[in-house]
Amino acid sequence: MYASSSGCYQQPLEVCFMLDSSTSLNSAAMFYKELGFVAGLSQRFDIGEQNTRFSVISFSDDSVLNVKLTDSVSKKALQQKVLNIDYMTGDTYTDKAVNLMLSEGFEGARPNIPRIGVVITDGKATDPPTLEKVLKKVKKAGIKMIAIGVGGEIDVDQLNTIAGDKDHVFPVLEGVGALKFIEDNLIKTVCNAAQAYMSYTMPFPK
Repeated sequence: MYASSSGCYQQPLEVCFMLDSSTSLNSAAMFYKELGFVAGLSQRFDIGEQNTRFSVISFSDDSVLNVKLTDSVSKKALQQKVLNIDYMTGDTYTDKAVNLMLSEGFEGARPNIPRIGVVITDGKATDPPTLEKVLKKVKKAGIKMIAIGVGGEIDVDQLNTIAGDKDHVFPVLEGVGALKFIEDNLIKTVCNAAQAYMSYTMPFPK
């Protein structure tokens, strides 16, 4: 499987994005750059009911499933939903976002289609012990994770824990505005993660 101009060549995906919406982003403008990044990524994939689908969770003190997989009926419909997500403020309870991904982020997912979780965060999780417990469930489910850290306050060790693979970690020290510069490598990593998912020996989660 390889990356092409339209995502992973001939491979539909189920991708759940978890976006940091905490106060440490410093402004709604920074959060909206995260949203713009996800909306822009959708341009690089064949989005649709029979193709790749995105879900989106925002998180701070709590987590919210803003976009369901079933909202990905077209690029335009998906992008409209993504760009209308509100900025929350609060602390960084990454564990709640990952837990929501497990319970609802892949609701309606198709069997035997790779499931990829992507966390974008600007700092350290507020509750690391709970996050580690939840990540064990993610590993058991066979969901492949990618972690993107933005800004100068990121914890690379924690990003490695989230991703479970250092090759699935993207430190973007220049901040949210520089996310666009990792787009090509991120898509390649998503495709590689999808290949690993297809090679997973346990039964696919239902």
